[in-house]
Amino acid sequence: MLTEWQNKILSLLKEWLEDYFGETVLLEQNDMTILRFMPALFLDGSAEVIVEVCLYQYNEELTVAQVYSTMLTDTSRGLEELRTQIPEWNFHSLTGSYGIYEKMGHLYHKHNIALINDSYVEDQAEMVFAGICLAMDEMAGRINEAAAICGE
Repeated sequence: MLTEWQNKILSLLKEWLEDYFGETVLLEQNDMTILRFMPALFLDGSAEVIVEVCLYQYNEELTVAQVYSTMLTDTSRGLEELRTQIPEWNFHSLTGSYGIYEKMGHLYHKHNIALINDSYVEDQAEMVFAGICLAMDEMAGRINEAAAICGE
């Protein structure tokens, strides 16, 4: 269950993300609160991804904001080649890491941001927003290569 402080961060992020990227929803799923939106990675509206933001209490001092993005939902045609490319992508990634969610066959990117509990809400929300933007920029540099590998 989220603290009041964590809920304020998610509410502020929801407002900002809607202003920049459109529809954003807060979901309750398995005792988790998930902020989900589907931005396009390019200005022409292409390369839409699913981005989910969750906050986890790490310890008394820290909360971790996890930015989990589903980049491709069908990797079946390029799965083996993706598996060989992902370590190289991760080595060169400036933020976050790539992986295959084997259960569903999805290509994902995951980025975590440490937040200082009970610090000024707007400052911490800005850090998460900046982290989301960095993750989107990172994915924009790989999405076309990934799609080509998977025949999309």
